[in-house]
Amino acid sequence: MKTRERACCGLHLPLGDTTMAAATMSWDDGKHMRVKRVQLTYEDVIKSIEAVYDDDQNPKRHGTPGKKSDGVSLSPDEYITDVTGYYKTTGNEDAIAALAFRTNKTEYGPFGNKTGNQFSIQAPKDNQVAGFQGTSSNVLNSIDVHFAPIPSASAGGQPAGSASSAKKLEAKGGNAGNPWDDGAHDGVKKVYVGQGESGVTYVKFVYEKDSKEVPGNDHGKKTLLAPEEFVLDPNEYITAVEINYDNIFGTESEIITMLKFMTNKRTSPPFGLEGAKSVLLKEDGHKVVGFHGKAGADILHQVGVHVKPISK
Repeated sequence: MKTRERACCGLHLPLGDTTMAAATMSWDDGKHMRVKRVQLTYEDVIKSIEAVYDDDQNPKRHGTPGKKSDGVSLSPDEYITDVTGYYKTTGNEDAIAALAFRTNKTEYGPFGNKTGNQFSIQAPKDNQVAGFQGTSSNVLNSIDVHFAPIPSASAGGQPAGSASSAKKLEAKGGNAGNPWDDGAHDGVKKVYVGQGESGVTYVKFVYEKDSKEVPGNDHGKKTLLAPEEFVLDPNEYITAVEINYDNIFGTESEIITMLKFMTNKRTSPPFGLEGAKSVLLKEDGHKVVGFHGKAGADILHQVGVHVKPISK
């Protein structure tokens, strides 16, 4: 069975006179259990890629840092099925101009600029993208992938469609900031929201896992105003999250201006101010068991949720 596929012809084509260009180096992350996170930097083309794998928590950046940063964080039962993008010749070398990732749940991207020649890689039936390799200089010149079977529950994964699997609902808001993902738990116990002049600057969640409280990480930046707290009762769970976002002058993309949480018992006060756009994140018959999104240095750009079926 074919285990990897080359995505860009940059490895095949002559790069011309490269005496003035940075040296092109080959790299290979190898094949892993599952891709956990992908981080990209880019400007006119993709400058670098960095992947974190389930069985390797020491990512290596390939390429050089770019001015813009973006990426994806996958939930525990999520895996990449397709990689698509564009490549073009810039100067004396080929470069990846844009990348997008399709998973068994949703699609992320494209990140970069949709210009040049398009390419697409699709994992064979019952397989996933399990690693990346390619070439890079001061930009990402080419990219390949490794394929591997979709991990089973016995191997530490969760089969798609299983009743106990968490589902990741797409984050809503602007496109700036760095991705974060608290993952899926048994439930949510506490919510902390910090506000600034323009919108929501900070969130932190405390989860329940195996009847124990599990604090999540801080996302965004605390202001002089102390974060507001929303505490759930023992038999209470979040059924939906209302997100307001808007394009505020001085920000590089839309930001989260307000969050509101609906439970099986009540609705929280609005944390923040109404924005131009409003969306309700919910899945009928499910409860919220985790959060993910994007945050800048001092503002929140996106919020999404993980949900699980409500047990009877």
